[in-house]
Amino acid sequence: MEITHEDINILDTWSNYIQKKLINLIGNEPEGNIYSIHKTTKQSSLMIPKQYNFIEIMKATKPKSILEIGFNSGFSALLMLLSNTIQPSDLSLTCIDINIHPYVIPCFNVIKNDFPISNLNLITEKSGNALPRLIENKTKYDLIHIDGDHSYQGAKKDLEYCIDLCKKGTIIIFDDTNINYINDLCNEYINKKIFKEFSFNIHECHKYKHRFLEKL
Repeated sequence: MEITHEDINILDTWSNYIQKKLINLIGNEPEGNIYSIHKTTKQSSLMIPKQYNFIEIMKATKPKSILEIGFNSGFSALLMLLSNTIQPSDLSLTCIDINIHPYVIPCFNVIKNDFPISNLNLITEKSGNALPRLIENKTKYDLIHIDGDHSYQGAKKDLEYCIDLCKKGTIIIFDDTNINYINDLCNEYINKKIFKEFSFNIHECHKYKHRFLEKL
C-alpha cells in the first residue's frame, strides 16, 4: 500500500507529540495502545499498519462526528485529530473511558489544550452507563472506534449500543480483532446484515489487528 509524504509527516508529528507531551504523564507500564506494546512505552513497529489505517480512514470518510470507546492515554484520539481533513470547527470528538488509570484525565487535558475544537469531550464512566444516555439524546456518529471492554459480553454490549448510535454509512473501527471471539463478533453482525466490511486503502496488520465495518 502506497504511503504518502503527508502520511509520514502526520505520523512523525504524532509520535513526537506523544514523546514530548504524553509519555511523561503515563508512567512506565501503560495499558496497551496504538503506539506501544502493553505495559511498555517504546514505540513498536508492529503498530505502524494500524496507525496508517487511522490516517487512511479519516481521509476516506472525512467524519464530522466521532465517538471513541476507550480513550486510555489518548493516542488514537490524537491521531484522528492530526489526520482530520475538515475544518476543526466542524469536528466533534466524544471519548468515553472508565478512568481507572491516573494518566487518563491529564492526557486528555493536554490534548484538549492543544486542539481547541469546541466539541472535544471526555466522559469518565463505564460505556454501559454513558452510551444509553447518548442514545436517549438521539446522537448519531459518522465514525465510532470501539476499544473498550475486551470480554466477549462487554464487546458485544458496546456494539449493540453503537448500532443505535449509527446512521446508514457510519463506520465502526473495531479494535483487537486478532482475538478470535471479537473477530467472530464482527462476522456475526455482518452475517445479520447489520454491517458490511468497509473497503478502503487498508494496510494489513499481521498481529495487532482491527476491522472496519459500515452500517447498512
